[in-house]
Formats: sequence, structure tokens, C-alpha cells
Amino acid sequence: MIYLPTTRQWRLPELPGLLVPAGVAGLALVVIALMRIGLAFIAAGLVLLVVLCVLAISHPLATSIFMVAYTSVNRFVVMLALHYTGSVGLTKALELWKEGVLAILILRVLYELLFTPYRSHTIKFMDLLVAFFIAVSAVYVIYPGPLNVDLFTRLQGFRTDTVFMFAYFIGRGLHVRRRDVRWLVLVMVAGSVLTGAVAVWQISDSAGANQAFNNLGYQDFSVLQTGTTGPGVVRARDLPGAALLPRASSLQLSDLALAFYQLLAVALAAAMYFLSRRRIERVVTGVFLAAMIATIVLTATRSAIGSALGGGLAAAAVSGQILKMAVFALLVGAVTVIALAYGPVSSGGLFALVNFQDRSSQKIHEREQ
Repeated sequence: MIYLPTTRQWRLPELPGLLVPAGVAGLALVVIALMRIGLAFIAAGLVLLVVLCVLAISHPLATSIFMVAYTSVNRFVVMLALHYTGSVGLTKALELWKEGVLAILILRVLYELLFTPYRSHTIKFMDLLVAFFIAVSAVYVIYPGPLNVDLFTRLQGFRTDTVFMFAYFIGRGLHVRRRDVRWLVLVMVAGSVLTGAVAVWQISDSAGANQAFNNLGYQDFSVLQTGTTGPGVVRARDLPGAALLPRASSLQLSDLALAFYQLLAVALAAAMYFLSRRRIERVVTGVFLAAMIATIVLTATRSAIGSALGGGLAAAAVSGQILKMAVFALLVGAVTVIALAYGPVSSGGLFALVNFQDRSSQKIHEREQ
């Protein structure tokens, strides 16, 4: 729900008088015990997790805004943590803490939905669609499939597929005001612009970008994630009948991850552009939309590019403004011409990119996994 009228502020339920000091004392004893046996990192992580849980419960909207801001740099921060601490345990904890915070936010929203009498509950079609997607994903946690995939891999797949679906339900359950929407959009735009700038640098100076990221521990991070090393953060895509295409990965450290992150960025940019009213707003949001389209093109991921363009055209059609639809088409054309004239993509590479008969996509997805 993008906007809700002002309602009474939700408060935490009152707890028995001795429960809070008893919990603090118990946490202190656990932390002291961990530190005495040399597990100071785990003790610090436990304290941080408890603090995050309290903040998520008491300030869910601020926590959600931070999560949106952090998404664009998450994997980069994890790589830096591995490089500068050398701790695999800490790195794994950094990878999983988001899911812990999301779980706390889900419980917080469910509590309010179930035990707050003054709230009205309306089920929308999108709610059912998202719930159906989560249910289908849950089936494959139980069913190993024809390849008999192990349970850990199935759980990892469920986590990857559904994290944004659960985030949707968190957004549906929060009290969001106009100023809150402004902050959400602001942090998303800032993260997307930063992501796009790094992607452009990676394509314009692939060797330098690979060297810089390798100096920050990318190869060790790649070994931890996939068990193998690679040529660098900028990979090349070999298309039949075309030269090798460099693929940007930006701070996501994966071209596929960047491509599907950009799907959200393009959708946001398209919505901002087609809802803009003043001339200066149209110019700024139009530039932002063109930049997001260019970034997703730099990933050379056909499915994501096609989905982003389709989503943009759908937003144009829903807006009902023919002029803006025409300008959107011109933006797409301009990005294509600039890429062909100054970028690493030639006309032959462009035609090869729309050839769906080659097996490059399958090979890329196999390497990514």
C-alpha cells in the first residue's frame, strides 16, 4: 500500500515487569560465555542481531528503508568483510542477516494484522498472485525434482526466489505516509545511480575494474560463492557470429544479479517518468529512465532486457499518454544508437544478442550456479 491515511500508532505489547531485565541478563551471560571461549566475533554478531531485531520490531518502516538502501551494496559489503577479516563465519552471517530481519518484519506485520482491531484488511489480486508464487516455491523445498537436488540447495533456491515476495507483504502491512514514500524512492534512486555508474566504469575499463575488484578480494569471494575462480568481475559473453560482449556486474558482483536488480530500477524509473507532471520532473526522470535502461543493457542479459522493455511499455500504456509513450520509444532508440556507436556492442553483436538459438544463456546460468 503506497499511502495510508493517518492511523493510531502501533505500540509494542506490554511485557511482564521482570521479562526485559531477565532477557538482558540472559543475553549478557551468553555473550560473556562466548567471549571466554574465544568466540568474540560470534558474541558481537549475537548482540548486533538482537539490536537489529529490537529496531525492526519497534521501527519497522525505518528498518525497511535501510534494507532498500542496503540492497544495492549488499554483496560488495560482504566481499569487503571477507577480504578484510578473512572470517568465513562472519561473511556467512552478513549474507544471512537480511533474511533474519525480514523474518522479524514479517512477524511484526502478522502480529499487527491479526491483533490490531482498528485496521481494515483487504485482499488484493496481487496478494494472491504473490502468495501463489511463494507456495509454488515451497513445493520445491520438499520435492527434489528429477535431478534429486539436495536439501541445502533447495533451501537456497527458496530463499533467492521468495525474499522479494516476502518483502512485498511487509510493504503491504506497513503504515506508509507520503514522506516515507519519498525516502523510499530517494534511497532506491541513489542506490540505482551508484550501481549504474559502477557498471559504466566496468564496461569502459574492464581490465582496470577487474584489477580493482580483485585487489578487494573478488576472487576469494568467488571461491566462497561458487567454489571456483573466474576471469574477474567483468565477464565476457561469447555469442555466435559476434565479438565477445563484456557484461557489467557493478556492486552486485554478478551480471545476472545486476540484471534482475535493474528490473526493479527500470520499473521504478518508468513509474516516475510516466507519473511526472512538471517539465523539470519529466526531464530528470527521463534521464534516470534512460540511465537504468542503459545499465540493464550493459549486462547483456536478454531475458531481463526484454522484461524491462515490456514493463516500461506496459507502464506507458497504463498511463494513457501517447506522447510519453513516443518519448519512451525514442529513449530506447537513443540508448541503442549510443551503444552501437560508442559502446562495445556492434550491430553484429546486437543481432546475435536477439538470436535465441544459441546455448550461451544456458551455459551462463550453469556457470552462475
